[in-house]
Amino acid sequence: MKNSISKIQINWFFREVPSFSFILPIYCGLMVNKLIPGEVIQGNHEPMITREMFPKIHSLLNSREEGRKYNLDDENLPLKMFVKSTECGTPYTGYVVKKKGLYYYKNRRSGSRENRSAKKLHSSFMTLLENYTLNDAKYIEPLK
Repeated sequence: MKNSISKIQINWFFREVPSFSFILPIYCGLMVNKLIPGEVIQGNHEPMITREMFPKIHSLLNSREEGRKYNLDDENLPLKMFVKSTECGTPYTGYVVKKKGLYYYKNRRSGSRENRSAKKLHSSFMTLLENYTLNDAKYIEPLK
């Protein structure tokens, strides 16, 4: 077993080995148990990684990017999480078709095929809002 890790080995490691498995100290030959809190016992088994590699792997796992970054406040999709499906009540999320430059709302439920054009949904929402008016001046002034 090598004591040093190369960048290529790290990349292979993260692709091939589930990263959650090496957060346990048992993989570096140590055993811990909640029945004996605060004690770390040297195991009799052969460790899969060295004690020196264990903190390095943890620092690499903590420094990795956390997947896809989501834009929660997209000005092109203001009704996201506000509008809900009429079928199941699940809130809609949004996405853009980059080739066409068109925005759509989509049901968040797994397997759902509810996609709505943002343009159509926005115009329907504006039509719905036209049914409501504020007549009292004390409510209108702060909105200006």
